[in-house]
Amino acid sequence: MLKSFVDFLIERTGSLVEEGKIIVNIEKMNELKFL
Repeated sequence: MLKSFVDFLIERTGSLVEEGKIIVNIEKMNELKFL
């Protein structure tokens, strides 16, 4: 039970990090457009 919960947290954290990277990339693209 505990192990699957930890795996779930790691998965969620990983996907949040991936989403964060995508958001950062989009923001960088927007900055480049304004230059």
